[in-house]
Amino acid sequence: MFRFVSKLVYWIFALALMAMAVVIAVSNRAVVALSFEPLPFNLSAPLYAVIFSSISIGLVVGAIAGVWSSGRRWRRKRKKDMEASSGSTALTDN
Repeated sequence: MFRFVSKLVYWIFALALMAMAVVIAVSNRAVVALSFEPLPFNLSAPLYAVIFSSISIGLVVGAIAGVWSSGRRWRRKRKKDMEASSGSTALTDN
């Protein structure tokens, strides 16, 4: 029963997010000009595309930073565990 309720809540939340995305896309159809100041690039795109691409890029960069940060913690933990295990085997061998 809990699994059914959790799936139902997930789908309700997902449908609400999709509906909000459609509303944002429909209400922000105006074309905006983007200029990347030091570079000679100018880009014209609908505002909703700029919003969604900014959110997507932020999510990807955040996910990469989180994985990289946690990887460093796991490497430290693994190194500490290996040192502890090698130290304990050296003591039992004597």
